[in-house]
Amino acid sequence: MYEAKSSVKNTKGEAISLNYSFQATSQEEAERILSEYKSIMVSKGLKVWLAHWLMANKQGRVEYSCPMIEIMKLIADEDREAFFSVKEKEEHWALTKILEMSKLKREREVKKKGTGTEIVQWVEQPLVEILGGEKEMTAAIAVRVLMPRSDKKGFAPTIYKNSTLLLSPSDMFLAFKLQTRATQQAHGTKNLHVDWDFIFEAGNLQATALSNQRGL
Repeated sequence: MYEAKSSVKNTKGEAISLNYSFQATSQEEAERILSEYKSIMVSKGLKVWLAHWLMANKQGRVEYSCPMIEIMKLIADEDREAFFSVKEKEEHWALTKILEMSKLKREREVKKKGTGTEIVQWVEQPLVEILGGEKEMTAAIAVRVLMPRSDKKGFAPTIYKNSTLLLSPSDMFLAFKLQTRATQQAHGTKNLHVDWDFIFEAGNLQATALSNQRGL
């Protein structure tokens, strides 16, 4: 059993981390799985998570039950008329299970009453918790989205445009980061200033920036 973890500090000095637990038979396999995980979480995995998040908003609660294909429809082409294939359902279910193994954590230091001693507290929130629907072919699933495993305040939500979900996986991460940055800076301001390195990284354009600058 392996656990991957990455952390950054927010403006309050709190450590925000993403933890991913997975199984591997060797160090080499673990490194391969982690590399695939990173690629998934900035493309299809992010789309599936935002689809669960949008469904939670539509139903007005973070814990809900609905047919799995209703969640899949949120990230499908608007003019799609074909049924979802078995392969598409299996992929969506596999990505949902990856999200269940991914947890956000927040670490902060507080003063313990009566002693003045600083202690560390953790708030942990799985991206998605699967409550029901053990098989990928099930008609309905029950999930929780970003439900804190603590009585402490969790993570504040960010507003994302529903149309973000209809972008291609390669474009969506850039739109996701820009909207997140806007919320962090000024509650949705349209006046954002980012450097080119930010754009190249979020848009997966580093190679293009080096080889074909005119194509950007």
